[in-house]
Parts: sequence; structure tokens; C-alpha cells
Amino acid sequence: TGDMSGEGKGMWFGPRL
Repeated sequence: TGDMSGEGKGMWFGPRL
């Protein structure tokens, strides 16, 4: 996913975009 994890920096709004 990468909602608040930052794994999907581009899917949603990861903290470490």
C-alpha cells in the first residue's frame, strides 16, 4: 500500500515522498 508507511512513495502520500 504505502498510505502512511512510505513504501509506495507515489501511490498515495508517503511521509518520505
